[in-house]
Amino acid sequence: MSRSDVGAFKKRYVPKPNKYIVLMGDVGSGKSTILEQLTGAENRSSASSKSYTRATAVISTKDGSLVVADTPGSNPIDDPFQHNLHIMHAINFMPVNCILNVVKADQRTDNVISKIIQYSSRFIPEDLPPELLGVCITHMDQVTWNNQECLDLLKRKAGIRSAVFCGLNTSKTDLRESIMRQIKRKPARNINIDKKLFLKIFDIADGNIKIMRDTRNELKHLQKITEVFYEEREKFAEEDQVDLIFEFQAWVLEKITDAQVRVSNSNNFTFLGPTSASEAGHIANMTNQMRKIIAGIRVEASKYYKDVDSNFRKCPHCSLVWQKIEGCDGSTECGARPSTDLAHDLRRAADEMATFSFCYDYSEYRFQVTKSDTKKQLNVKSYDNSGKGIGCGKRVKWSKMAPVRAPECFDVTVMDNSYTGDINPLPPRASRRFGATYEQESKKLPTLEVEQGKE
Repeated sequence: MSRSDVGAFKKRYVPKPNKYIVLMGDVGSGKSTILEQLTGAENRSSASSKSYTRATAVISTKDGSLVVADTPGSNPIDDPFQHNLHIMHAINFMPVNCILNVVKADQRTDNVISKIIQYSSRFIPEDLPPELLGVCITHMDQVTWNNQECLDLLKRKAGIRSAVFCGLNTSKTDLRESIMRQIKRKPARNINIDKKLFLKIFDIADGNIKIMRDTRNELKHLQKITEVFYEEREKFAEEDQVDLIFEFQAWVLEKITDAQVRVSNSNNFTFLGPTSASEAGHIANMTNQMRKIIAGIRVEASKYYKDVDSNFRKCPHCSLVWQKIEGCDGSTECGARPSTDLAHDLRRAADEMATFSFCYDYSEYRFQVTKSDTKKQLNVKSYDNSGKGIGCGKRVKWSKMAPVRAPECFDVTVMDNSYTGDINPLPPRASRRFGATYEQESKKLPTLEVEQGKE
């Protein structure tokens, strides 16, 4: 690293700090200025029109009680993949008490709130504790509204009750005390951001308008499908709605994979070479938006767990009922062992499920649900001498299969159906290729060391 990257300090490791915070936010939001005020570091901030901070620096206060990581802006025009890799590196470096979302104040408070919500919604998926994220609003000397106005909006629109506010007139002492109040009850946590979580958290796509239009259209289709489904659901008897919601959930999951493949093919994505990260970013951004729709469907499905035993589940494709004697709640194939992999990436969604058929016309935005008069006879596989038993062989996930009533002697375990961590941000082949790029570039990151600040 150059002198301007790390500041004019002799490298020194500070053992076991009381608190470790990672500053994260847009280019020009004021992260480096906060670091300088807290630690006495020099040559980090800049008035440059482009991102000045190119690599992470980790610097402690003089007494070692607070360690601060200053990271590159997460939304640069050039190479967002590399910038966000450095942010990931800082978060994984050591147990972190707080990831402080640094947002620049704007004349319109709505813009500030929207930016905070944008970061919060992406950065706090099910895999991370929600209390990990804090908020710091800078450049308060440039706006006319006050702290309380913003806090009232944050509480009402985002459920956030506290934030750090600072400007040019904020003293170093006041800034530090305000930040310490934000993080004093936040325990240090070991965070491991892998390639899957990285794509959930960070936006590494470029600004290609054609690709963004394609992903937006796919999202509109899924929104339309879900909207009409809830209308169609009311036409069926209550006893049919258990099968209906779980079969619809399984069908929608396959449609998400179809959308991923469709956008990839339409834009000639290979997930190789210099554009691989941006291509992965576009697909992941689309999937992250679709994830919210799936979460809503699963919340609806969760109400059917309260009166039935979740130790018995029904395949949404062939209606075979299974009991989990051992194993996990994860993804497998009906009738196959959990280690079975997908045979290939590009697969057709099963429009006909065990009880219901789902049909969507992409050109007319028309969705239809029909109930079969009799159970469909699907191509059920038999695995002679393999020990796998029977099953239709289609992909299932135990925790998302429809529960079936069981004898009273069985205990009931209610699953969290709003969880969406099982939804892959990329189709399998793309995931493998991006994973190779992610691992390769991660190994090039410099080793981080804690430097001691002046004051």
